[in-house]
Amino acid sequence: NKEKESIAVDLDGTIFDNNGKPLENCIEVLNKLHDKYKLSIYTARFDNTPKEDWQSLIKELEFLLKSNNVPFDEISIIKPTCKWYIDNRGINYGQNSWKDIEALILNSQEDTITEEGPQGKEPENPLEKAKATGSGTLVEEQITDSTFNILYK
Repeated sequence: NKEKESIAVDLDGTIFDNNGKPLENCIEVLNKLHDKYKLSIYTARFDNTPKEDWQSLIKELEFLLKSNNVPFDEISIIKPTCKWYIDNRGINYGQNSWKDIEALILNSQEDTITEEGPQGKEPENPLEKAKATGSGTLVEEQITDSTFNILYK
């Protein structure tokens, strides 16, 4: 049995809006991703929580996720090592919706990308080009907290 690769997903502003409601298409897409990937949920909430209160915070977060039918395999107190990161505060490569994220991850050609790009061709998509070349220098002119980004490790 091959272990599933991981996707790390930020909680606040990525899964849930500022009112604690799941973002549009989020749960549907996370369920599809969960079929193929291990989902690790992480949050900065632990940064301002005393260590002795972490266990109760984890229980609170488990309740929040389960009561909203958000699939997950673990809750992490730090940003875990993984194949994909989905985080609303990363450098933005475009106005990505949850459907854009689904298409990018589930349709990725990551196994065939070489230094020259997929199948030896220059990637057309700037996100794939950055991944294929190992370049982390691609930056959009407009970055907002309401947009998503997928970061590569």
